[in-house]
Amino acid sequence: RGQGWSMLGLLDVLKNISEEHVARPQILAAVQKQIRRMIELQRLDGRWWCVVHEPDSGEEGSTAAFMATGFARAIKMDIMDKSEVLPHAINALAGALADTDKDGHLRNVTAAVMASTRPSHYVHTPRGFLVPWGQGPLALAICEMDELV
Repeated sequence: RGQGWSMLGLLDVLKNISEEHVARPQILAAVQKQIRRMIELQRLDGRWWCVVHEPDSGEEGSTAAFMATGFARAIKMDIMDKSEVLPHAINALAGALADTDKDGHLRNVTAAVMASTRPSHYVHTPRGFLVPWGQGPLALAICEMDELV
C-alpha cells in the first residue's frame, strides 16, 4: 500500500509543477522506475504481497487498486507508454475486483500499520478491515480505468 501512496503523490507533484521545474526530471525518473519495478513484481493474478517482494508478508488488497489508479494516471499523463503499462493496469484492476465482495467491499486490506524498516513487521498485520485506505483506492481505480478500457 505504501508504494501506492508514494506513486500517487509523485504523480500529483508532476501534474502540478511546471515542465521547467528543476526537480521535474528527477521526480519523473523516480515514478517511471517505480512503475516498471511494480510491474516486475506483479503477480499473475494482478496483485502484490503486502511487502511487494515478500510472499510471507501476506495479502494486501489495496495495492492492486492503488497500482491500477497510478498506472492509469501515468498513461493519461503521457508519462508511460500505454502499450507497456495498460495490460498491467487491467490485471491490477482485475485483481482488486477479485478481492471485492458482493457488497463492493475490498477484502484483504491490512489494519493501519506504523512505519517500520523491518519487513517482518508487516507479516503479522491483521487483515479484513473495511477502511478508507482500501475503499478509496478501489473507487479511484474504477474511475481512472473506466476511460481506458
